[in-house]
Amino acid sequence: MANNFKIRDLKKSTDLHIKLKGDFDGMSAYQLIRVLKDHSKTCSRIFINTSSLKAVNRHSCRLFFTGQKGSEFTTYGNAA
Repeated sequence: MANNFKIRDLKKSTDLHIKLKGDFDGMSAYQLIRVLKDHSKTCSRIFINTSSLKAVNRHSCRLFFTGQKGSEFTTYGNAA
């Protein structure tokens, strides 16, 4: 995990607001996944604010969802 990476989370009713700060790398992703897993059963919506990230270090691997329900995953996160 990047030394300066931090996650702040705030639960408001059934919504969870997460703010990411610092540099985001693979270990930071694992930390985010852990927070999402911990709250996934008690939240109806999760908002992740990335405005305080400095650098996003990612590999060239991209995720593609296929199959009958694949399009339902790719539309998540798009602003309505």
